[in-house]
Amino acid sequence: MDGVLQKLELLNLRRTDIIQITRFYILEFVSDSIISQLEEVELAVRFYKNLCLLFAFVLSYWIGFLMYKSALWVIWKERLGGDNYSVVFWSAFAFIPIGLIYLLICVVINRKVGQPLLRYSLYPICCGLIFVIPTTFIIILNGGGSFFSPEAQLFNIFFISTGVTFGLGYPFVSKAIS
Repeated sequence: MDGVLQKLELLNLRRTDIIQITRFYILEFVSDSIISQLEEVELAVRFYKNLCLLFAFVLSYWIGFLMYKSALWVIWKERLGGDNYSVVFWSAFAFIPIGLIYLLICVVINRKVGQPLLRYSLYPICCGLIFVIPTTFIIILNGGGSFFSPEAQLFNIFFISTGVTFGLGYPFVSKAIS
């Protein structure tokens, strides 16, 4: 070690300069290590956040589907039978973009509304009120019809319940990810 110090002194470096250079390289190594650990933690948090949002989407979809089946039974005393796949296909087809709209609505409310109680009330109300968009989309893609037909009413119930469920679940997800 003394030989290295002598060679560095020949380069006109004082001991204080050598100590500062050593500290710099140690801090550089430690900070790179800490930064890489922080990046891993940030990646894990982002994954957890997306997983929570995915869970909220999936849960609200299946609650909506169960509400559709329940309304079909309670109101018309019928079961889906062979139409299960058709209802799942059309509702999922319309739910994917509407689920993103639910998320957008909740993010906008979260940024614009300051009071937590009002914000928590607006999430399910606003998400539930856009049921008209996907129901109209399904009606148009299936050749038209009435917005007040029994099939349309079932999809209204489906999308109202998915919106309300997502709106009620979003505060929990946003707390879990913050």
